[in-house]
Amino acid sequence: MNQQKQVRRIKAMEVELRSREKMLGNGLAAMTDTELLAMLIGSGTPNESAIDLAYRILGSVEGNLLQLSLLGFPGLCRFAGMGIAKSSSVMAAMELGRRLGRC
Repeated sequence: MNQQKQVRRIKAMEVELRSREKMLGNGLAAMTDTELLAMLIGSGTPNESAIDLAYRILGSVEGNLLQLSLLGFPGLCRFAGMGIAKSSSVMAAMELGRRLGRC
């Protein structure tokens, strides 16, 4: 028997639970770290949604955003679905946050 993991597609979610719609309706402060990271990632893979991928990445650093910011290309690209483009987006956002902290 071939049992495949059921991928939780964002388009299949209730509209008010989708990250962008949640942000527009409730503001950025209402979003979880996973949802914010998923928005940076943009899309998942055929086997995993962006939200699930973000959850897995954050889980690897035990939810520690400082540790996430230190992963770099090797650390992010080791996750299936995270290539140079998506990793660059995450790393750029982390750097902007770091620079904001210096203001």
